[in-house]
Amino acid sequence: MGITAGGMIILLAISGGLPEIMWLGNGGMAGSAASAGMGGTWFTDGSPQGALENPVMASKLPRGFTAGATGATVLDIEKRTRRVYDSFGGVVGEAEYAYNQNFTPLPGGVALSMSEGALAASAGWRAVSTFSYDYQRVINDNSYVRVAEETLNVSGILSEFSLAGSYTAGNILSFGAGGGYLTGTRDSEYLMDHDDPTEPDVAVDTETDFSGMIARGSVLADLGRVEVTAGIEQPIDWKYTVENYETELTLPMKARSGIFTARATG
Repeated sequence: MGITAGGMIILLAISGGLPEIMWLGNGGMAGSAASAGMGGTWFTDGSPQGALENPVMASKLPRGFTAGATGATVLDIEKRTRRVYDSFGGVVGEAEYAYNQNFTPLPGGVALSMSEGALAASAGWRAVSTFSYDYQRVINDNSYVRVAEETLNVSGILSEFSLAGSYTAGNILSFGAGGGYLTGTRDSEYLMDHDDPTEPDVAVDTETDFSGMIARGSVLADLGRVEVTAGIEQPIDWKYTVENYETELTLPMKARSGIFTARATG
């Protein structure tokens, strides 16, 4: 068994109970602060960054040039406990064996847009997701004697460089199209330090590179008091590389829709 295969087996074994953030990452701040405060409503966000995810939302941008930037920080606190049994197999309580606290910066996006007449466009960069997870715990034997310390650190970012444009036909329908190039890395470091010097320690470093493209199309209908938007998103030629071994990813098309109240204009 190669070092890479052995390392992946170890990571899969110890990550079974870890949150999805280790593999999927934290979603980036893809739109404005207002859409973040409304639960991440990026798809109906009429900001320069929001238009990168839903191209037709460029038609809702103010006339002229507009710039936007977003980001955030997240405080994650994770506490893990296990049951403690007496010599007769009865439960006598719980003992804490892991307590993790991570203060994670979440980059969002930077975009510049231009709107003139029936045409509008937006271009920029956004963080699709960030990989940031730290895990540490002390391992005890059945007599609650410390035997080892286990550590897992995951870091990285998946970035997208995007372009989007929209066209408004009359006062009812608007159409949008766009796409982007994605690139990023995820680094995982797993350590197992045994207190017994005769036991070999374990150290596995895994670096994964991601790349791919994405195509988007969307439409918006102005129904007066409400506006309805729908769109599709198709990943193209996604790949990931681990230790020079490249693997293609086949991801499904994503279809989304949203309804929001029309903005007043004056």
